Amino acid sequence: MWAQEEHKNMGPYMYVDRRFDAIFDKLNLDKRVEYAGRLYAASTATGWGAMHKKELKDLLDKAIA
Repeated sequence: MWAQEEHKNMGPYMYVDRRFDAIFDKLNLDKRVEYAGRLYAASTATGWGAMHKKELKDLLDKAIA
């Protein structure tokens, strides 16, 4: 599980995801790193505190589950 607070297209996930896939392929493992975080977005913040808190709660719940 990869958890990050940044949006999917803004944090390191987009960089490391392909590298994890390459490693798993070389090891012949049928695995995939799951993502827990905010979805793609054009801006770095929602601009609405309640939505920010909901997104944060959702990603933490997914990461811990």
